Amino acid sequence: MRRFNGRCLRLLPLISIALLGGCIEQSASDLLTDFQQRIERPLEVDIDDITPSSVTLPSYPPRRERLQTHPDIREGVIDVLAFRHCNMLDLIAERNSILGKVAPFSQRYLYELHFIAMASQCLPSLDDTNPDLTDFRQQLQQVLNTKRQDLRHGLIDLIYNSEETEKQFSRSALPLQPMARTGQDDGSDQGFQASLTALDTLIYAARQTQLAEKEGIYLMMLNSAELEEALATLHHSDFGARLLQSLQLITNQLNDNASLIKTRLNNRPVCYRQQPGETGKIAQNVFNRYYASGVQPYLAQVYQQAQAWRQRWMTLNQLAAPLPAALQRYQVQLWEGARGVAELGQGEMRSNRPTSLWQAYLLAQQRHTNAWQTLLSQCGLMPGQKH
Repeated sequence: MRRFNGRCLRLLPLISIALLGGCIEQSASDLLTDFQQRIERPLEVDIDDITPSSVTLPSYPPRRERLQTHPDIREGVIDVLAFRHCNMLDLIAERNSILGKVAPFSQRYLYELHFIAMASQCLPSLDDTNPDLTDFRQQLQQVLNTKRQDLRHGLIDLIYNSEETEKQFSRSALPLQPMARTGQDDGSDQGFQASLTALDTLIYAARQTQLAEKEGIYLMMLNSAELEEALATLHHSDFGARLLQSLQLITNQLNDNASLIKTRLNNRPVCYRQQPGETGKIAQNVFNRYYASGVQPYLAQVYQQAQAWRQRWMTLNQLAAPLPAALQRYQVQLWEGARGVAELGQGEMRSNRPTSLWQAYLLAQQRHTNAWQTLLSQCGLMPGQKH
């Protein structure tokens, strides 16, 4: 038994993995562990010879730190009846019903958006020469102002406190499967595209909030069916949680691989005078055969999907800002930092304290690449080298 990323794994002969590969799906963890073990053997180093990488997912903040406080707008019976001048009695009655009081965040948000739209349309049409409407006009303007100011809080509840979106930040999911190894012919993307479409609907809702907050803007182009369909998609998918697990797994594995290579190079060279010895040739074969054909496609899959997923959450974070402090910290811990490896400065490259999971993931990729380049260059096995 040995420890790997905090868990005990039983070492199986590598040949058994190869034999089983055609019969069962190889998980991402198996794929990366297999590659790591193939690195250890020719380099004669072991995971116990290094300090394992310990990048972990942050915990989603407790709901009590995320829930928004909304103003309690209570109107008397006579005041409510005045809303008949705006044809809003049915809307208000629906919200005040028993079902309305326990409605999910999505329906509460749509109600507020609908209320603002109808009130904004009605207010200019009220006869300002009719003294019987003077009090109602003032009441309507006051309620409208309050609801406009509070609408962003409803949006935050919708995006970050709905059960469907909370599920995307779970720490109990398994990493994404390597798509190239699933053996599926149906083009399954494990919920990736459907989840992006759902997030795009939430982004659209957030933009509707911006319009509704502005005086005189009351577009109602988001309907209940669209929003509920988006949330249902997220409810039936744990793509986001699996993606985060993949980022954590890849980060720790690549960091460990880089440490294994650097440990060997620090102890003694693999090759001398850029002449490819037996160990160097075996290492190159492991890289070409198992990294290029197996690990690298999985890394590319996760990187592409993570880029799209991150971009949408960064957009939502901006549109819903300012977020509660706990949510803001969490989103920073996930996504802040450079958008790509090419944007990492030398100081960040040398840093052992990345600012987020995303940056730790990018740094791990670069460290892993640099370690292999150093090893292969020492043996004269980099493309273009002559020996």
